[in-house]
Amino acid sequence: YPNSQVFAFEPSIELQKIIDANCAIREIKTYDFGIGSTNCEETLYVNPDSHQTNSLIASNVFPFKLQKDIKSYKIQVRSIDSLISEFGFPSPQVLKVDTQGFEGHVFLGAKNAMQRVQQVFVESSWLDIESITCLLPMAHHYDLKYVYVVNSVHAGADLVLSRTELKAQNRQPMIKITDDLFYRNWF
Repeated sequence: YPNSQVFAFEPSIELQKIIDANCAIREIKTYDFGIGSTNCEETLYVNPDSHQTNSLIASNVFPFKLQKDIKSYKIQVRSIDSLISEFGFPSPQVLKVDTQGFEGHVFLGAKNAMQRVQQVFVESSWLDIESITCLLPMAHHYDLKYVYVVNSVHAGADLVLSRTELKAQNRQPMIKITDDLFYRNWF
């Protein structure tokens, strides 16, 4: 995607300067709100010792910090579909989603956009099973037939969901989602 536009969304006040600095190098446009199912205000739960574990779901921060030490504040959240329809953002071909358990909400707010998305890069965590259980039905619904593990870690993995088989060297899909396989194994 050499001629692509990239948009990054980071609601954490503590991370915004870092994201802005990192993204300025590649002319990536950054925004200081979260992505979810609707346009609303949500509470961001913040681990002051490790902002990579911040989440819009409080229980997803608990494994990393005592509940009494978690900070929180209100943030604005927008849906991807509203960014396209109301604010004129281009429809994405590729999505990268790393929302610490809020993935299902992101996909619910992208029902129209997902019709055109070719690949989804998503961080999944075994610590939040919903981040896993929403992925395969969503992938099936939007015809993202190929699932690849691109970075396996102790508590989860980075996955690529793709409409077409990727031609990377030595990269086989973890699973190919078909109607027969999906319904037989999941319902």
